Amino acid sequence: MSGRMRRKLTALLQQQETETAASLSRATAHRPTAIKPDPDSAGSSGLAGYRHHRQEEEEEEEQDVARLEALIAGYRHGTVFDKAVWRLLLQIPRGCVTTYGILAAQLGSSPRAVGNALRRNPYAPRVPCHRVIATGGKLGGFKGTVGPRDGASSAKLVEKRMLLRREGVKFGAASPSSKTGEEKVLGTPFTGFAPPRGATVVKAPASL
Repeated sequence: MSGRMRRKLTALLQQQETETAASLSRATAHRPTAIKPDPDSAGSSGLAGYRHHRQEEEEEEEQDVARLEALIAGYRHGTVFDKAVWRLLLQIPRGCVTTYGILAAQLGSSPRAVGNALRRNPYAPRVPCHRVIATGGKLGGFKGTVGPRDGASSAKLVEKRMLLRREGVKFGAASPSSKTGEEKVLGTPFTGFAPPRGATVVKAPASL
């Protein structure tokens, strides 16, 4: 093939690639996307689509909660109190947090006992113990650690903060008096718990 023919073929291929890219760009711009419908969009069809999408999400969440409750019930190494704490965790909505004290009040127990039960949670983060923080907005503990005392503890708290941020929880700057510089969780803690199934109050073992 002569140099002239080669140059013509190269130019033709480049033109075809440019036209194909432009065509794909136009097609993508007009292609429907699988995003959550906007409830504020004009017309009743947009609102209906949003409601249908939310209904599907809620059904999936209920199914997941039912599966996790079955796992908790069948777990052979947890105490009655542990399982009551874990079931309450399933009620905390995504993007929300509660405190050790609120859970303790719900169960007629103590924050320390709640923290010990969270440390034994075998299904984290699906059973979301990371959504429980200390009173005042500090992260508290995570995976058996309490506060940023050392490198390992700090790494686990970074993981807890990352999980919360991913779910939409907001953080504010640390107070000037903070010795650790730890950011605080913003917002009002979740308190809308229903009693655990089969018991209204589950006391922690005396050893806790």
